[in-house]
Amino acid sequence: MQIEDIEKMTLDDVRKEYDRISQSTANSLGTWQKIYEWKQQDLLNQRLEKINISMLKLTKIVTILTAVNVIVAVISIVVNFI
Repeated sequence: MQIEDIEKMTLDDVRKEYDRISQSTANSLGTWQKIYEWKQQDLLNQRLEKINISMLKLTKIVTILTAVNVIVAVISIVVNFI
């Protein structure tokens, strides 16, 4: 839009153009807000997945250590009765 076009506009034309651009801007901002939230959620999901994998590894280690502890306890009981 050129200056000459703006000079020829009535107040009502300016209001309509303002409303149109405001709506377009609001729609764009809404879209970018959704994209931002989606990316933020994706990043959070990646971090949570890493935490879940770490917790699974720790659970396996604790399970193995518990099994070793039970075996040692059984051996200790058997040795004490012999």
